[in-house]
Amino acid sequence: MNRIPKMRAFTETWVDEIFSMTLKVYNANVKRSMDCTLYWNSDFGFEIEEGLNTHIVYLKKEYCRCRSWKLKGIPCAHVIAAMHYRRIDASESIVHWYIKDTYYYNLIPA
Repeated sequence: MNRIPKMRAFTETWVDEIFSMTLKVYNANVKRSMDCTLYWNSDFGFEIEEGLNTHIVYLKKEYCRCRSWKLKGIPCAHVIAAMHYRRIDASESIVHWYIKDTYYYNLIPA
């Protein structure tokens, strides 16, 4: 019973609707995306070069070859570069578990 009030108090300390560590990772990925070279190869398929590495990104399938997006739930630099090209807001692709409302309402006992 002590855990629920502590977690609610923790969510009240968040400055934004997204958890601060998530924003830190996301912002680092945005900076990395600026160094990527993008090649469009189909309707939603891209080849993204970052240094010596090439990554395949399919936005429709929510897939990037680096697998970071699937593992963390935060768009990687390659996905951000592709979304920027398609004029899509990449911050809306952050998985809902990092959002304040989801975190807060999952603490309410049923």
